[in-house]
Amino acid sequence: MTVKGNQRRQHILDTTLVLAAEEGLKNTTIAMISKRAKLSPGIIYYYFESKDEILHQIYADIEHSFIGAARQGDPFSLPIMECYQTFWLNFYRYGCAHPTHIAFVEQYTHSTYYKNRITHEREAFLSVLFEKTRDSIAKDEIMNLPIEAIYAMIVRPAIELTKLQQAGINFLAHCTIEEIAASICGSLKKG
Repeated sequence: MTVKGNQRRQHILDTTLVLAAEEGLKNTTIAMISKRAKLSPGIIYYYFESKDEILHQIYADIEHSFIGAARQGDPFSLPIMECYQTFWLNFYRYGCAHPTHIAFVEQYTHSTYYKNRITHEREAFLSVLFEKTRDSIAKDEIMNLPIEAIYAMIVRPAIELTKLQQAGINFLAHCTIEEIAASICGSLKKG
């Protein structure tokens, strides 16, 4: 694909991302994408077979950037609680920096589009996290919980707090975001 072709394809993805955040996944149509992107429907169908393909690509792109952000600071090289706290802070910062991505993912994961949509990149990430967690469980450092539960306990609170941040709610009046991360991740400690 040419540079112009790649730019046009990315423009379609970016336009759809914004529309889906504004209008919802279900309500976003190819006609709306076409109008907002100032491209004919034929051009959109040249790059994508359907709206579904566009939405799946957006989700895959967001997941790629989300996992990349999670790895900032090389958390896997840290002791388990510092690892979890680094992930938590990375997820929080990502959510604050990309509110449209968070809005899209919220809708996508609560829709029929999400069914069986875990990418290889996320599987690889969870696999490394599982190994590190399994070692810490064996050392009796953290509770023996399923990796999916641990992942959710790290990700969900961080994302929920980014939504409060975006809404302008000052929840940091009496503590720092690092203290919140330590408290949430500390709940995984054994004993």
